[in-house]
Amino acid sequence: MTDQPARESLEHFLRTILGSLPTPPPPYCLVGALALGAWGRIRSTKDIDFLMVAEESQRTRLVNSLNEKGFKVDRNWLDQNPLAADRANRFLHPSFQSIPLDILFVADKQEEETL
Repeated sequence: MTDQPARESLEHFLRTILGSLPTPPPPYCLVGALALGAWGRIRSTKDIDFLMVAEESQRTRLVNSLNEKGFKVDRNWLDQNPLAADRANRFLHPSFQSIPLDILFVADKQEEETL
């Protein structure tokens, strides 16, 4: 049995995400379990995590751009993670309902230097 359709779906979703970022996008990198795969450490994941450097105005532009492409903030997730509101947002897209998109904003210089 192959997981090819799952990989194609994930690749399609990544392309959808990248096409939904504002122009120019804030500096970002793929982090979390998907990023591990690039280093040969495959791990199962149920979300896509991006780390971004974005001031408040850039965050608003980012959220608006994602909203225009069908992404919506997952309010249930925010309600369950109230301390994450300034640090992270979880988005859902109707075409990829089983894969959340987590946008994490840098919290310190070390994270910013990661990018």
